[in-house]
Amino acid sequence: MGRNSGQNTPAYAFKTPKNLSPRIQWLRDDYFLGVERRWNNEATSWTTATPWDFQYEEFNYYIVPETYTFFPTFRAAFKQITRPVDLRPESVHRRDELQKC
Repeated sequence: MGRNSGQNTPAYAFKTPKNLSPRIQWLRDDYFLGVERRWNNEATSWTTATPWDFQYEEFNYYIVPETYTFFPTFRAAFKQITRPVDLRPESVHRRDELQKC
């Protein structure tokens, strides 16, 4: 009941917002693009691969307490996906040369 027979679409329309400001309409449309958005808040992890390298955990700020049990998993995953960053002085000079081009 409430669905068309043999179809996957609802027989009734969900509440559709009206009279949204252009900014709010853009934000709503962008939100519903999901993974197709240009920027999707993907977390990245970087390392210098030095013995004193440490992991700064930004993911525990502004988050609900229920997720705290997942932090050890997040921490381990970030260590697995780290991308090395070359911080040797010669690599910095080379990067500066490339930026001039």
